[in-house]
Amino acid sequence: MPEFHGKPRPVGASATRRSSLVPPGIALIFRRYRAPLALGVIAGIAIALGVIGLYIVAPSRIAPLTRGSSGMNSQLANKAVGETAWKDVPPYEETGPTSTVLIGLGVGLLSYVVAEGIGMFVKQKLRSESESKFEKFFGSGSLSRGVRGRIILQADTFQGLVEGLTGKDSEATRTVVAALNQPKNNRLFKGRKLVNARDVESAKIVREELRKQMFPTPELTIIDRPIPGEEGRDPFVDFASAPYIISMGLGFTETTLALAHKVGNQSRWIYIDKATDRGDAIVISDRFLMQRYTNLEIEKVVMGKDENGKDKVYFRFFPENWRLDDWLAGSADLRDYAVIMRHTETVGRSKQVRFILAGFTEDATVAASRYFASRWDTTLWKLSKTSPAAPAGDFVAIITGLSTSSAVWTEEPDPAYSIPSVF
Repeated sequence: MPEFHGKPRPVGASATRRSSLVPPGIALIFRRYRAPLALGVIAGIAIALGVIGLYIVAPSRIAPLTRGSSGMNSQLANKAVGETAWKDVPPYEETGPTSTVLIGLGVGLLSYVVAEGIGMFVKQKLRSESESKFEKFFGSGSLSRGVRGRIILQADTFQGLVEGLTGKDSEATRTVVAALNQPKNNRLFKGRKLVNARDVESAKIVREELRKQMFPTPELTIIDRPIPGEEGRDPFVDFASAPYIISMGLGFTETTLALAHKVGNQSRWIYIDKATDRGDAIVISDRFLMQRYTNLEIEKVVMGKDENGKDKVYFRFFPENWRLDDWLAGSADLRDYAVIMRHTETVGRSKQVRFILAGFTEDATVAASRYFASRWDTTLWKLSKTSPAAPAGDFVAIITGLSTSSAVWTEEPDPAYSIPSVF
């Protein structure tokens, strides 16, 4: 997706950039170190003010005793040092208002410089630690502004969605296709590609939050759903050089399905079920389930036998008391859940970090993105460091909250899984 920044540049001779009077090297140094340079200038001004103030006071307050000159100072200086008493020295004059102001300004500015310098040092230290944490969580090279991370969104065609619901050769599909090709008053006549608005909002949240944190923002990529029977675009191949990839959405985002299948491995310990009576949902094997979930309905599912003849037990996740009519009506107390997955994949000689941010509903995807962007360095960082999958730091976390995209979910995530042997 193209991005446009600022005003378009004119074409022709007027587009030529004016040459700067400042050498490029000096300009670069100034941009990079403008804060320390500014403090240095302020420190110089402070010292100058202090010296001027002391100079004004000097004749009456701090002039040294000298020999060979006339006046009271000379008389005192010509006495033996042992004979000089404090009573022989004339009282110092009171400091004048000008010198007081100058000295005060100098001291104040120096104090400011010292305080700012300490603050800059502390900020730089914290920033350095934050950058190190960012690169560990999002992957090696994620601080580079050359090759950035990627957020993947799924695009569908209206015709394809109808075919998926009613069948390619159904009467309903033929009627819809005929209507799509009518140009008058037809929003879809030249707008056939559809992207979930909540997924777009989720991507925006992640990008804006990372920008506020002064980290490189991931690029946004929209991938069309492949035509049935044809091989679609693989973002993990197209963007193999990206330090990380974030897939938005649950069961109807091909990138999410592919990543869940990859992580689930042949044991299929985790997968996404698209055929439930309440829509697509997360399913996890009982072997990897930690029983610490709240506000969730966990439905037991038996799917065949294992190699020892025992039932293969899974648990399907639904929000507690979730009903479609209540969700469509915007019920204020309806619960929802979202999954946040982190997986590290070896690509050639490097490693790529892959994320899933997906909600049971589209609103929960927004909540998961907000949670992820604001808590990657706190709650999720701690989870990545304490999971059994460390040092890779991979995990699957489930968070719950109210089913509105404006809700701020504050609950600690429930780690659904962290077994390094499977990752």
